[in-house]
Amino acid sequence: MPDDDAFYEALCRTAGFALIGADRERIIRIWNDRAALLFSRGADAMLGRPLAEAFPESLRPQIEVLVREAIERGISNDVEYTWVDPVEVERVFVAVVSPIVPAVGDALGVSIAIRDITPRRVAAQAVRNTAARLKAVFDTAAEGIVTADETGRIESFNPAAERIFGWRADEVIGKDLAMLMPEPDRSKHGDHIRRYLETGEKHIIGIGREVVGLRKNGETFPMDLAVSDVHLGRTHIFTGIIRDMTERKKLAAEVASSRRMASLGTMAEGVSHHFNNILGGVLTSIDAALSSDSPREYRKTLERAANSIGRASRITQQLLAFSQSEHSIGHAIDLTEAVRRFVDTFRPEVEKKGLALDATIDALPPATFESHRIFPILEGLSQNAVDAMKPGGRLCIRLTADGDHAVIQIADTGSGISPEILERVFEPFFTTKGQLGGGDGANVGLGLSAVHGLVKELDGTISVASVVDRGTTMTIRLPLRAVTKSRDSAVRFE
Repeated sequence: MPDDDAFYEALCRTAGFALIGADRERIIRIWNDRAALLFSRGADAMLGRPLAEAFPESLRPQIEVLVREAIERGISNDVEYTWVDPVEVERVFVAVVSPIVPAVGDALGVSIAIRDITPRRVAAQAVRNTAARLKAVFDTAAEGIVTADETGRIESFNPAAERIFGWRADEVIGKDLAMLMPEPDRSKHGDHIRRYLETGEKHIIGIGREVVGLRKNGETFPMDLAVSDVHLGRTHIFTGIIRDMTERKKLAAEVASSRRMASLGTMAEGVSHHFNNILGGVLTSIDAALSSDSPREYRKTLERAANSIGRASRITQQLLAFSQSEHSIGHAIDLTEAVRRFVDTFRPEVEKKGLALDATIDALPPATFESHRIFPILEGLSQNAVDAMKPGGRLCIRLTADGDHAVIQIADTGSGISPEILERVFEPFFTTKGQLGGGDGANVGLGLSAVHGLVKELDGTISVASVVDRGTTMTIRLPLRAVTKSRDSAVRFE
């Protein structure tokens, strides 16, 4: 076993910090290995030297004060200072000056423990810089940023969120996040958080989606919301990124309206020509009948007039479908029920033309759509398919789910569409049927264009695949939406 002197000598020499010991006359008596490494001066050069030489000249008066306080009053103190090392790198040290006091008697001198805290300072500054940058992003972001704890209490509310919701940050911090939501989301919000924390089942976390927000003045508005969950140990912090969609929605509605008006203006000449042909034919037939006394001629004239009126009526229906306002009043109807109802209604017309209809309708999660949009889509595509087939053909209507989308496929075994025409089928006023397309039917080329517009209004997509003489398949993908319960079945979809 080492004796006490050897033990304490080894302890001082190998300590994990620079240790300097000086007697009452301020002469260095201890200079350990770490001090030699830190200051690039060995013990043989520093032992017996004045204590002041261990410190920068600018620090020496302050060190002398601390040494005097330690020796005379037994007080320990510390000081931070910078020092430029031999390779011209500025470093930050903290020096703790303490008295060396025996069991009995006055202080024998002082010990100075010195640590290099440069890495700690660099890390702390980096943290401060990062925090400052994050705060700048938080304060200047165009999107609203709201954070909440795992109980749903708001912890931060950036200036953009203040502008969006109309609340000041100090008015909402500490309050329930549900105050930013209208019913029924407000009442359900707490249950959603509890269910997520208990089961991990996500309702909106990690999923960007459009929801409805509530402003301070009671106004509701559409907003795009992305929620993330950050884990800090066992603590959850929920962050919501919010974008007010009000102006974008208005702009989209204005653009859609402008496009419709422009399209209607473009087709005015063609439609008027179409109606003139129909009316001209009717007038010619009537003039011929008036100069004849034959009942048979009267009957043919009436039949031709009835057919012409029917053609004009179908054109009018196409125009109404194409120019239908986005503010139409319709009914919220479950998609699965809508497709089943349409198939039941359309089947007699298909069979009357000598065609077969096959329907595969999977039970989808409850999802509602606007009746005044979904039925015209089904009817427009199905009628096109029927028109393309001869007796003996087959119409297939299929409804399936693909993730969070519903997929509707309407396929026929008709003549198909050639490649050069396929890329134009959704253009307004393009048709291979009817007088405007070189045929003799009452078609002005608005059917598929109107369907395309209705699908886009439902945030869906439509695609077409076709092989000449083998048939055509139209595929629609619609985002599944949660059921909205209402006492009134009539809903205004805007």
